[in-house]
Amino acid sequence: MPEIGRDNPPDLAPEHLHPAELGPEPEEGFTVEDAEIVGADIAGAEARSGRIVHATIDGLRAADAALRDLWLVDVTAEGLDASNGDWRGAALRRVELRGARLTGVTLIEAELEDVLLHDCKLDYANLRAATLRHVTFSDCVLLDTDFGGGTLKSVRFEGCTLQGADFSRVEMTEVDLRGSDVSALGGDIAGLRGAIVDSSQLIDLAPRLAGAAGIRVENH
Repeated sequence: MPEIGRDNPPDLAPEHLHPAELGPEPEEGFTVEDAEIVGADIAGAEARSGRIVHATIDGLRAADAALRDLWLVDVTAEGLDASNGDWRGAALRRVELRGARLTGVTLIEAELEDVLLHDCKLDYANLRAATLRHVTFSDCVLLDTDFGGGTLKSVRFEGCTLQGADFSRVEMTEVDLRGSDVSALGGDIAGLRGAIVDSSQLIDLAPRLAGAAGIRVENH
């Protein structure tokens, strides 16, 4: 299997980027392009249909911000704090998020394609009905993260914590869970149809898989 989420990294030319401001109250439909954004604070802001294209972001504070239908295209971000943000309907294309705090973020019906998330916290995040294609979660915390009803295609979880993560009614294709903790998943275990696990993970999942199949295990 190819290295998922890294075949198409953000298309950025540093020599074409320029310092840009992102004020505390961005306007509806704002656009930032070919930019370097450092230390901006839009916590609690409300701005629908914003676009950030060909940009590097460092230390953006966007906690509790309502950024519905946000577009991030060819973006790298370090230290983003979008905890409890509303990113419903967002579209992320060729994006790298490193060290991001996404606790409680709402990404319902979002679309993520060619995205890498490394060392990010997505506990209690809501990705219901989201579509993920060629996405890698690396060393991420996904406690009680909800993927319910979503579509995951060519998605990899590397060294992630998935206790309580809910994959109920998820359509999976080539979803690689090897190397992550799946011992206490939440939701309907049948949602793992199409996932790839290793033998030790299968042992952890066996009792619930048996239950889902209607198999009763009893020892004499």
